[in-house]
Amino acid sequence: MVSTERPSALTCYKASVIQGLPEGIAPGLREQRQHVAQQPWNEQQLAALWYADEFLLELLTDEAESALPAELLRDDPTRPLAQWWWHLGKLRAGTYPAELLPSHLRAIYRPAQRTAA
Repeated sequence: MVSTERPSALTCYKASVIQGLPEGIAPGLREQRQHVAQQPWNEQQLAALWYADEFLLELLTDEAESALPAELLRDDPTRPLAQWWWHLGKLRAGTYPAELLPSHLRAIYRPAQRTAA
């Protein structure tokens, strides 16, 4: 039996990050993360969200990672810095203010160890 239920925004975001990004494809990733940020999630769903966020940040800060789509690294200056997913270029460069990241990401983001591009 095929499910007719649409995948949740969280499921789409997770798939984009974990399956798409390593292959260099993640259309609409930031828009997906924006939608996810506006939804209420239970504890299990938050754990899945945080896992995907951490996976994304680790890919961004891996200097050997070259498969990332260039458009993802173009920051949107019209978006608030607190919405970190619109500022992936700054995260990659190590110039994003760590104090604005949620605690689950702040623990793995170490801008002082990176050299700004």
